[in-house]
Amino acid sequence: MTVPVTSALDAATVEQNFGAIRDAIELAAGMHPDLVNESHYRIAGRAVSVRIVGNRLHAQLTRAIAHLAVSEVHAAPALRIEMWDEHETGVSTPLCVPVGEEGSARSTMASDDGRFVLFRHARTRSVLDRVERRIVGWVVGAEQLSQYELGRPWHSELLMWQRDLGLQPLHAGFISRNGEGLLLGGPGGSGKSTTSLSCMQDGWAYLADDYVSVERTSEGIMGYGAYNSAHLDPTHLQRFPRLMPDAIPGRLAREDKSLVLASNLSGVTLAAQSRICMVAFPRIVDQPVSSFRVASKAEALLRLAPSSLLLLPYVQFGHAAFRNMSELVMELPTFWLDVGRDIAQLPKAVDAMYREALA
Repeated sequence: MTVPVTSALDAATVEQNFGAIRDAIELAAGMHPDLVNESHYRIAGRAVSVRIVGNRLHAQLTRAIAHLAVSEVHAAPALRIEMWDEHETGVSTPLCVPVGEEGSARSTMASDDGRFVLFRHARTRSVLDRVERRIVGWVVGAEQLSQYELGRPWHSELLMWQRDLGLQPLHAGFISRNGEGLLLGGPGGSGKSTTSLSCMQDGWAYLADDYVSVERTSEGIMGYGAYNSAHLDPTHLQRFPRLMPDAIPGRLAREDKSLVLASNLSGVTLAAQSRICMVAFPRIVDQPVSSFRVASKAEALLRLAPSSLLLLPYVQFGHAAFRNMSELVMELPTFWLDVGRDIAQLPKAVDAMYREALA
């Protein structure tokens, strides 16, 4: 279970961090039973339990996965997530202290056997136990969460957990209609968010804006979204007046985008998973209306693979990832989607493309 090291921390301390954080969570829960929040979700089709000691922290971290909530889990969860808020509980541990400036880049460190993986941000720290499938974490205070952490909580941890389960993460958007999913691939700025949000407002179910996990099942190729969030720059956001009142601006200087949580919107449909029936590759073009045409398999792979491989957090899976993506584009209909200036018309082009793919 090799994991690339990006931190200068001694690998031997990773397991110590796990134990220290686990013990601090139990101490905080014992001292403040009124601050213990337990909730349950289905992420990537699996039962996940979340226990957070801190009312504000729980409210903040679970908004982006609110659409995945279930009332209870009837079997042992496939993953347990436990966190505590130092400011709200008054519980601290010497191994967890703020590092660098708020919002600075994260670092990753693994134990020698790869079982424990430590993810360190400026004001948060978490450790994934890949054997027990358990995440424990510390946050200095809910008010210091970065916009990224609000929009994609436990992002790297969930990607590694899903990869251990055999799922393939992709850099893509995802929408569906009548249980048939449309995967939107391509690099950042190509029009994935524009397409997914426009179609969401036109009645499509919204599953993901940027990251999708894919799995081959008896029902076909299944895609899973994790977050109902999208990050939009100011110019992009202005194209969606309906989203602007609920958009959350960045708190830090480097957070130049606004966070949109679809779970805050009324009249939209959110979904957790869907069978993938086609793949489209949006690209912004200087024409009044949107159009589409069939993409060759070579074009599709060249468009899907680079951004997914470069953004995968664990590059040692690159060869298997490329093979998985090759099989995906060979099996499914693939299209170019030219996104024109009139985004109000865009869902009509997507609908026509969808009908052609199903036909």
